[in-house]
Amino acid sequence: MPLDLWLIQPINSLVVADGRPFENQPGSRAKSLNFPPPSVTVGGFRARAGVKANFDFSAKLSDLQYANLMAMQVRGPILLKESLDLLIPFVAAPADALIRQDGADVTCYRLQPLDPSLFPSNQTDLGNPQNPDQPSFALVGSKQETKGKAPANLPRFWNWDGMFLPWLMNPLTGPIDLQQKQIDGQILDLVRDTRTHVAIKASTQIAEDGRLFQTQGLNFHTLEASYSLGLWGENPIETAIASLGAERRLVKWQQPTTPISPYFTSIHPAILDAIKQAKRCRIVLLTPAIWDNGFYPSSLASFGLPIEIAVKAIVNPRPEYVSGWDLREKKPKATRRLAPAGTVLFVELAGSEDAIEQWASQFWFSNSSSDDQANNDGFGLAVLGTWNDGYLQELA
Repeated sequence: MPLDLWLIQPINSLVVADGRPFENQPGSRAKSLNFPPPSVTVGGFRARAGVKANFDFSAKLSDLQYANLMAMQVRGPILLKESLDLLIPFVAAPADALIRQDGADVTCYRLQPLDPSLFPSNQTDLGNPQNPDQPSFALVGSKQETKGKAPANLPRFWNWDGMFLPWLMNPLTGPIDLQQKQIDGQILDLVRDTRTHVAIKASTQIAEDGRLFQTQGLNFHTLEASYSLGLWGENPIETAIASLGAERRLVKWQQPTTPISPYFTSIHPAILDAIKQAKRCRIVLLTPAIWDNGFYPSSLASFGLPIEIAVKAIVNPRPEYVSGWDLREKKPKATRRLAPAGTVLFVELAGSEDAIEQWASQFWFSNSSSDDQANNDGFGLAVLGTWNDGYLQELA
């Protein structure tokens, strides 16, 4: 079934609560996460679908209604920059791009797997004998000597056309001008909007002394551009204004009138050809994934094709965690550990070129989490990159 793209356009700043207590007490502060996890946007999507189907959310949904909503599959959310003729995706920076600042010099290095025969993983706990079921992953490193440390306030999102897609095709390293990249719209971070509120006394309609609290949300509108959240769903909903996230901030759900960047939802032919030739590739997460082994999956979808997929190395940022509130059961959801967006898996493929081509075409822009419900919710949206040069034999 084809997927329709829906834009979630925040009217005000969007607050995605980070789980810290936000109570009716003076001095309380509500801080937003850096970006909405898939569970937030899929909840909004299913709510819109339920409203269209005339479900009564004030009462407990029937088992059939609940099952129908939970079976709806989405992909996203993805940050989209709106322009007159194109929607430009911005996605989390890939973890194998290591940016370091040494004085005034900023350099982008590339992390890639080291030859296991020259750099055995038993130097680390990656080959832990207490967990024999865990694969022995290769270490990763940079061919060049890395200098400096991570720049302060490094933007999280890369422009798909200008930086991310070229990195998937042929990662290039070297000096990088972060300030110029931001001016050119190649990297960005969402601006945070802090608001101070007061408690109003009902009897007099004036502010109560000392009853102040703050909220900090994500601002999707700047003087230069407006941004939306893109969500792909296979079930029809209707254009509407509704609340999303904490504080019941309003967003507008609507379908776009302009196309999205080419080769975002379908694989680029150059990447496909390189994967077929090398029989190896990189899997890069666009949304956080929920894998059965935490930071890695025990298996990846083969779509019934005669192909074997072996994860050989991983580059991942610090884990993230997600919980939430179950509106049906009226209780908190279990906390789950996520492999963050930007995580990179280096995988080797065994099979014919035809099977690899079919697998790569189907895997591109699909959800790669380890259970069906997480995939339905949008966790683990992934694309593929080239891995042509194999393992590093030496370090600088």
